[in-house]
Amino acid sequence: MIMQKASETLIPVTLELGGKDAFIVCEDVDLPNVVQVAVRAALQSSGQNCAGAERFYVHKDIYPTFVSRVVKIIKSISVGPPLSGRYDMGAICMIEHSERLQNLVNDALDKGAEIAVRGSFGNLGEDAVDQFFPPTVLVNVNHTMKIMQEEVGCSESMYDLGFVPMMLALPLLLLINRHLGRFYQS
Repeated sequence: MIMQKASETLIPVTLELGGKDAFIVCEDVDLPNVVQVAVRAALQSSGQNCAGAERFYVHKDIYPTFVSRVVKIIKSISVGPPLSGRYDMGAICMIEHSERLQNLVNDALDKGAEIAVRGSFGNLGEDAVDQFFPPTVLVNVNHTMKIMQEEVGCSESMYDLGFVPMMLALPLLLLINRHLGRFYQS
């Protein structure tokens, strides 16, 4: 509706169209480099990045290697207070968000997903708030799972975060129609 109204008078407009951003990995990539980029795309700013990737569609021929390399990196990431200088990833912005994230993970697990790896917490201390969520990689995910469909919002407030410190990996055989630039799932 906003774009339609803006187009009537040629008003320039940029729209944020939501999350669930897909990251497509074809079989002919430089896998070591792409794995590094993929992890950063998912976890930059503790996963709270409007351009961050959430769903990883990986060609079935390289899927096992992709997942094993991602798992190795995630195992090395430690979550904790950033000012201590000892941790790789800090807190998420709102306390309520970690419970919502865990509920989405639980829904996915109930529907057949598996946790390939979950990062570790550092020594958070007794006064730590519940704003830390470990980087998590889910496999065997599908589109019936809430985590694959919903924006991951903190609340019905202005902080509707579509960002999570999570990677959702799916093996696919992607066929590319180079003339149309479209991907087809087979």
